[in-house]
Amino acid sequence: MRVDFPAAVKELVAKRAGYQCSLPGCSKVTIGPGTKPHTSASIGIAAHIYSASAGGPRGRGGLTEEELAGADNAIWLCANHAGLVDKNRGTDYQPDLLLSYKALHESKIAREQDGSRSSFNWVDRLRIISSPLFAGGSNIALGKLNILVGDNGLGKSAICEWIAGMSAVPYLDRWQKVPKGKRPVEAQLKYLTPEPHEIRFAFPDEHYPRYYLDDRFTAVPASSLRVIFPQKLFQHTTKPLDDLELVASALRMHPLEVRALCEELPRKGTGVVQRIWFEPDDEDGRILLRADVEGTVPGLPLRALANSECIFILMELSIMAANQLAETHPTVLILDAGSGSLDNEWLERYGRVLTAPEVRFQTIASIANRDIDLGTLQWVGWKVFRFHGTPPNVTVTAGVREE
Repeated sequence: MRVDFPAAVKELVAKRAGYQCSLPGCSKVTIGPGTKPHTSASIGIAAHIYSASAGGPRGRGGLTEEELAGADNAIWLCANHAGLVDKNRGTDYQPDLLLSYKALHESKIAREQDGSRSSFNWVDRLRIISSPLFAGGSNIALGKLNILVGDNGLGKSAICEWIAGMSAVPYLDRWQKVPKGKRPVEAQLKYLTPEPHEIRFAFPDEHYPRYYLDDRFTAVPASSLRVIFPQKLFQHTTKPLDDLELVASALRMHPLEVRALCEELPRKGTGVVQRIWFEPDDEDGRILLRADVEGTVPGLPLRALANSECIFILMELSIMAANQLAETHPTVLILDAGSGSLDNEWLERYGRVLTAPEVRFQTIASIANRDIDLGTLQWVGWKVFRFHGTPPNVTVTAGVREE
């Protein structure tokens, strides 16, 4: 039995899309003058994300009939792309990806409505051409929110480093030398600004990576891609750091940038961390961080906070920094170090925050195989990638919400 959208749902989805196709790079206007005076014509379709019919493209994902007929399950597309996303049973355009495209497009329309001139940016996909870990020719089509799920040693951190390495060479340090008999790393990233671009790096020898932008050799990274990649807060260092230096080091930012972000936090944060401030230690003059974190005693010093609370501090500052960069550049926030400590409740909550129209960047988080409700997270908007096998033939599959 087919579950169709009511007329009111179709109209709502079309209006939220500005009557434009939601597929990145299209934005075709789907309504205009008809063939006769005083008439209009539409080439837009409210397409189902999860299938209208049992056994249809992408399946029904365990949704009720009410959910299948709701606006959350509809994406506005031009007639051409409505047919395209359903080809091959929808395997090329899985629910997670369509949810990301919908959120991204509505964000673009909201900015245009407000008069914002910020550009349209989107990191489309990573192609792994060669590596010591993955089967050759692997492709990862990114959504707005992405979770990498798999056992340790299967390449989740490698993916994060290779994407970050498209913008900065230091992220590729450990890939300079490949064990004898293993394949060197070569990867390509496609992104939109909204013009399509490709950035690629390769290690033809063990000296340094060669970079190419749109097949033009650039010697150094020349793409407009920006990456926020926070590291573990309490890593081993050669000298003791005060709290400001510690946070700046973990975020790979200047201490003055960290102070500026902390000052903006009460107005632009998500509310998980309400306030962060710094004060000198009376004993040795080092700078201490104190924070008001949801669910704990206000004003606790950094070193008295739980590990998960420290992660939330880094996430809040990272989100703010990424949102600023995303106004003018394609931007990715990578949560690899410590993001596995986040449970289902926090991933769901941050998913709702990060998929909001005002958030202009994409997010990648990696977690180990554990008891996480991936179906719930996918409905929130996380696209799930599962890692299988063993090196050098690891494969990556994009998960679909199951019954």
